[in-house]
Amino acid sequence: MEFEAAVEYVQRDMSDIKIDIRRIRDALDSNLRLYFAALIFVALGLSGIMARGFGWL
Repeated sequence: MEFEAAVEYVQRDMSDIKIDIRRIRDALDSNLRLYFAALIFVALGLSGIMARGFGWL
């Protein structure tokens, strides 16, 4: 195998890896937003339950 051919294979593999990393990052970003929204919802719900339980509302 020639050096130039080996470099082409490495470049192709690196571009594939970059694409895969972008997909993973995008998936994690969307999941992170969902988890953060769920956390806020649960925190507000629990604080409302506590407020009613302690007679603050």
